[in-house]
Amino acid sequence: MKANNRRFYLNAIALIGFAGSSLMVSSAIAHSTNSPENNPQATPLPETFVAQTEGDIIDVATASGSFSTLIGLLTELGMAEDLRGYGRFTVFAPTDAAFDAVPDDVLQALASDRELLAQVLAYHVVAERTPYSVEDFSGSQTLRTLERSEITVSRRGRSLSVNGVDVIETDIQASNGVIHAIDQVLIPESVLSQIQ
Repeated sequence: MKANNRRFYLNAIALIGFAGSSLMVSSAIAHSTNSPENNPQATPLPETFVAQTEGDIIDVATASGSFSTLIGLLTELGMAEDLRGYGRFTVFAPTDAAFDAVPDDVLQALASDRELLAQVLAYHVVAERTPYSVEDFSGSQTLRTLERSEITVSRRGRSLSVNGVDVIETDIQASNGVIHAIDQVLIPESVLSQIQ
């Protein structure tokens, strides 16, 4: 597919509205049993953690300049506001180059189905009581995403991979979590089965 056709599909994804996607992520966050609002016994993180970095996940990702496509899609789907609010997010964020490498058939399917796109984006976010930095991983570990499927994060030395995809930059700190840049878009099996 030509580059301008590919860009057309990415723009088409950004132009079509889907109100339910924000509800899906908001619901997943609200039902987290680890947030102090829903679990009075949960211990909130100390304020010193929140003060370490200025800017939430969206602000930090925007400022980096490497995640324009991701931020644009999250914003158009209404999911960006969810990542600005209370939470302790670990985001495995695909770079712009990762979105450019999405196969044409997958890109076309996501452009035509906003709910599937929302599931793909939510599959990149883990909402736990504490965000995961490199030092929090040892060997392989399974985490549940906001999409409600699991991902496997593996560590070797200071290198991470998620579902076999390399993390190319780790521990990008934000006031409400941490970003790990990845060089490929993760697609959950449930979405792949629907678009094949």
